[in-house]
Amino acid sequence: MSLRLVVSIEAGTSTEWQASLLCYSLMRAGEPAPLTVLCAGGPATEPMAGAEVIVTPSYRHLDGGNYAPFNKPCGIIDWFRVSPPGEDWVLLLDPDMVLFAPLPPPPDVPTGEYYPSNKADLTEPHVRALTAHPNLLQPVGIPLWLPRDALRAVAPGWRDQTVALRRVNALHDAWVVEMVGYQLAAADLGIRHRCTIHACGPNLLHYAPGICGMWWRKHRYKPWGVPAPAGSSNPTLVAFVELLGEYAALRRGS
Repeated sequence: MSLRLVVSIEAGTSTEWQASLLCYSLMRAGEPAPLTVLCAGGPATEPMAGAEVIVTPSYRHLDGGNYAPFNKPCGIIDWFRVSPPGEDWVLLLDPDMVLFAPLPPPPDVPTGEYYPSNKADLTEPHVRALTAHPNLLQPVGIPLWLPRDALRAVAPGWRDQTVALRRVNALHDAWVVEMVGYQLAAADLGIRHRCTIHACGPNLLHYAPGICGMWWRKHRYKPWGVPAPAGSSNPTLVAFVELLGEYAALRRGS
């Protein structure tokens, strides 16, 4: 089965340098699957070496508010409209991820990262009322492996459920609304996932604060300076800081 990687970013934000680092990590790891970068709001100023870059409108004001995660489902909808992937499977990544080794072959069923902290969100009555199949809700997210046609089918509902969630204001953490929007849309379509843990190393790392117990502060980093020490003996976090330092040195020409 063939695999395509995709990541959503927004021009002029920190997601640019994160995606640039992601591209470097894929080449360094020898990952054969191609990457598509969906860049909302204009062309990226950071290089996305080896990646296909598709520029889309910014959708952060979709519902009249200001919510950048709308760019993810809306960018995927645009992607399928203007340049649909030909691969059988798609792996959704976040820009604040890096790869240390090639990915395994695609799984045989939809598979996503298990987010135990998200379980309580799925018990909220206002959340469960938004789907006819609340029993199918799963605390699953990115990295997310989906068959291409399942991703095409779920993206419009992902967008619409995110709008609906923001309208009812049922969740305390605004940044998980889009993730729960996906979970609702998947339940609506009867998509069942295998829940796993891939994003804590040793081959893949999601370096968002708090994930996997890691607290490297990505928002304090200014590209392309020397990164702060890992502050941890965790080998995956140490490897990440070394990777960032290596790429930063290349970008500085030192």
